[in-house]
Amino acid sequence: MMQAPRPLPQSLLSQRATGEAAAAEVQQVADYLAELMRGIHGYNWNILIDHQVRFIMIAAEGERKPS
Repeated sequence: MMQAPRPLPQSLLSQRATGEAAAAEVQQVADYLAELMRGIHGYNWNILIDHQVRFIMIAAEGERKPS
């Protein structure tokens, strides 16, 4: 019979919480930047954040219409 996993030490839990809070802040900043871009250029803006490869992309949906 398998034993239940031991709980994480408090130091690791607080590091994880800090990391999750920082990731949430990064998402909020990206959302804000996408809103600014929408205000300037129109369009909807997609956000891709990949913490594993340390990559953030904010790109407009669709093609730009000629003026």
